[in-house]
This record gives sequence, structure tokens and C-alpha cells, in this order.
Amino acid sequence: MMSRIIAVIFILIPLAIVLYLSTFIVPEGKQVVITQFDKPVSFISEPGLNFRIPLLQNVHTLEKRILPWDGAPENIQTRDTKRIFVDCWARWKIVDLKTFYTDVRTEANGQKFLDDVVDSAVRDVVAKHNLIDLVRTTDAPLQYESDELERRATSRDKVTSGRERIEREILQVASQNLQKEFGIELVTVYLKRVKYSEKVRNTVYERMRSERELVA
Repeated sequence: MMSRIIAVIFILIPLAIVLYLSTFIVPEGKQVVITQFDKPVSFISEPGLNFRIPLLQNVHTLEKRILPWDGAPENIQTRDTKRIFVDCWARWKIVDLKTFYTDVRTEANGQKFLDDVVDSAVRDVVAKHNLIDLVRTTDAPLQYESDELERRATSRDKVTSGRERIEREILQVASQNLQKEFGIELVTVYLKRVKYSEKVRNTVYERMRSERELVA
């Protein structure tokens, strides 16, 4: 009797180990690529219990939820020849698992890829617009402190597109063929900060001083 129990135990333990190595769970918000000899053989985007061939197949987990991207400030010249530093951030996600894994492979590579794509779009779009369009959203009239300041305001102070429209344009330019070629959807792009270069900042300060003198 004891020998039978021991025999059963010796049979069940290896079976339990094999079963443990053969199963895996895809958590909510994740997606999985199964590779065999470093080649993808299965793509799983739904959560739940799944199986693989132990020792031969590997499980690579990728994020299904929206991921953050934060770029470095870019030194760009605007249409009205103002040198500024533009800092932006974006949100993206993997929408085509097979295409993404085949062409991009990892989320870290996706971040690096977006460094080039988004930064290039920001440079191209910002260069087409005046500085005032990057710092204001609406073309609503400005409220001046005096009639003299209002009379001295130039057409360069008028918003022709606005910050929100520029953000949408950047998103559109950066998203071209992104999903089809790389399995990535760029969800949104925002201009986080616009900082004047030293030369432009000095010009702004001089203008502020002149306006204060007029008010005085």
C-alpha cells in the first residue's frame, strides 16, 4: 500500500511541475506574445488562463493600456523667427500586437521610436506658426490696461490658429501610418511648456518695460 502511494506521488509531482510550467495567466490590461526559438507563434490580447510548451516557448508580456511618453525640450524657430524651447508629452498604446512585436519588439523601443516621430512632427508644425499661436488658445481680444497700449498692438498679437489647434495638427502629422506600419496608436499630444530662448526672453522683457513706462 505504501509503495503504491509513493509511486503515485512520484508520478503526480512531475505532472504538477509540467502543468505549472505549461500554464500562464494574462492579467487584465496586458497582452502576450508567445515565441518559440525567438520567433512569435501566438498573440494573445484577452485576459485569462493560457497554455504553452514548457522550455520551448517563452512568454513576453506587453502593456495593453495607455502608456506615457515625455520628450526632451526642443529648440525650434517659429514662423516669425522666434527661437523657443518646446516641451511636450504624449500618450500612446499598442493596438496591433503582431505588427508591434514584429517591427518594434519592446515598449522601450516604442518610446525611442516616438522620440523621433513626435519630435519631428513638433518641429515641422511649430515652424509653420507664429509664437503667439503657441502661447494662446483663443483669438479672443486681449484686455489692455490703456488705450495707448491697445493702439500700439500689432497684428502679430492676433491668434490665427491657437495652441489647441497646433496640438491637434502635431497629433495628425505624427500619427501618419503609425498604426499600419508599427501597430502604435498615438492617443494625444500636448504642449507642456514653451520657454523663450535667451535672445527672445530679453526682447520680451524690453517690451514689458516699454509697456510699463507707457502705463506710468
